[in-house]
Amino acid sequence: MIVKSFQFVPLQAPPAPRLTGFKPNPARFALDGQPDRKYQFEASRSLLEWENLGIILATNAVVNFADWTHTGLAECFYRAAALP
Repeated sequence: MIVKSFQFVPLQAPPAPRLTGFKPNPARFALDGQPDRKYQFEASRSLLEWENLGIILATNAVVNFADWTHTGLAECFYRAAALP
């Protein structure tokens, strides 16, 4: 048998990601997560509507992220979620 495509999918439920080390303009922070897991980053100005900032595959337990699209705002909220 020859496998043309392979994607690793962890079997256990992912731990909740944590955003740490926030620094402003541009917003930079670290995500404490799980290697080999995909995370979706989102931003909001109101906590009602969320904008997708991108999906990152964690290659380490800590992933650094910078948001260059929301610079100079008085307030901006961020969240991250592990994807299946």
